[in-house]
Amino acid sequence: MRIYIQRLQQQVKPNAQTGSTFARIWGWLMFIALLVIGAIFGALVFFIGLLMAIPLLWRKRRELKSVWQFSRAAKQAQQRAQAQQQYRQDQRDDSIIEGEYRVKKDQD
Repeated sequence: MRIYIQRLQQQVKPNAQTGSTFARIWGWLMFIALLVIGAIFGALVFFIGLLMAIPLLWRKRRELKSVWQFSRAAKQAQQRAQAQQQYRQDQRDDSIIEGEYRVKKDQD
């Protein structure tokens, strides 16, 4: 059994002298060509998928824009409410004097 496996390995194992230089070059060229064709096909599938996703991305962009505008308006309303509340507190506070004033120069 052992002899049979060794003979089978020798038959399957490529010999360094087997095949011409042309066959080796042709094999490498075919390998590179298949890699390039695979890369082109992958890029083609990617770009077709991207083109098909553009309407979905555009719709999502509009939704995000409306959410952003709503949050911005809510933030501005909150700031206005805080400013009004601060103004009311200042109105109630007796230690704050509101108005215009001029500083007189001291005359010695």
